[in-house]
Amino acid sequence: MGETIIPDSISNPICTGFHPVPSICRVGEDYYLVTSSFTWFTGLPIYHSRDLTN
Repeated sequence: MGETIIPDSISNPICTGFHPVPSICRVGEDYYLVTSSFTWFTGLPIYHSRDLTN
């Protein structure tokens, strides 16, 4: 298994742009972030991460 490289710092915000009312949940080793969106269309974009950075 490869070695995990952790950066010295994390750039905030992780998601650039307007992401109102964020909600995050963890399922096993996976994190899911959902926000409301009115920028391009009305909807709920869902983001996925294993380390809350990428």
